[in-house]
Amino acid sequence: MFTNILVPIDSSEISDRILKSLKKIQTGTEIKVELFTAVSPDVTNNTPLQLRIKHAEKKLDTLQKALQTEQCIVTKKVVMGEPVDRILNRLKTDQFDLVAMATHGRSGISRMYWGSIAENVLRQCHVPLLLLHPSLSEQPNQVSPVKKILFPTDGSEFANSIIPMAQHIAKFNAAELIMLHVKADDQAVNEASPFEKSLKDVLEGFAKTGVTVEPRVLLGDPAQVILDVIEKEDIDLVMISTHGRDRFDRWKMGSVAEHVLRHCHTPMLMKRTSEIQPETVKEQSTTSA
Repeated sequence: MFTNILVPIDSSEISDRILKSLKKIQTGTEIKVELFTAVSPDVTNNTPLQLRIKHAEKKLDTLQKALQTEQCIVTKKVVMGEPVDRILNRLKTDQFDLVAMATHGRSGISRMYWGSIAENVLRQCHVPLLLLHPSLSEQPNQVSPVKKILFPTDGSEFANSIIPMAQHIAKFNAAELIMLHVKADDQAVNEASPFEKSLKDVLEGFAKTGVTVEPRVLLGDPAQVILDVIEKEDIDLVMISTHGRDRFDRWKMGSVAEHVLRHCHTPMLMKRTSEIQPETVKEQSTTSA
């Protein structure tokens, strides 16, 4: 499914886990992965810029050699500039079909800084993102298979646009899929939502693919309910679109997705459904494979 993948690198500790996780969501026999680092010309950083660039190049060299296989062609690129701008610009200059990155840095300032980068990329990215929490790298050799997928939806056309991807990944992994709709506390219980109106057609579509799906409707704060289900059901992958657009958009899919992202330790595959045309920023490339 995904064959050309951009992997922005902040901490090499999670990179191996990212690539192993990629194998669980794509069915192709060969993938291309670009390891990508943007070195910010931060004047407040006491380390000279050129030294930071050399350090980034050395780290990517090590990763490239460790990850290269016959099935995974790994290239590398180091650029100068702000990470969000450079990541979005890189997506405009090549036909990537997935971005895979950590949701946070490991600790302290790095954690807040890289978390902000991940969220800003999510808001403006025009391809799906696979987002992993750094804690998933603590046991890199224990990558569990995808057996249970959670698909939160408000039933809108935009939220359901991720269904074909969910069907494909669920079928490839022979995974169970939970389709979750959460009614906010202030939403009328007897008011039919787009989810309930479209449920029959959606289930028929899943039946045709042979994917097992369990629809659930719960009441409460959407983000918290999603997090509770992830923990209770031992979910292996969360798939969510980040936008919903009609009057039933009581739980604001974008803000809910970001809240879940900040607190979820489970891999998340996220797709932004609105039309995005990020501004192109000229790259100053220092290294490429």
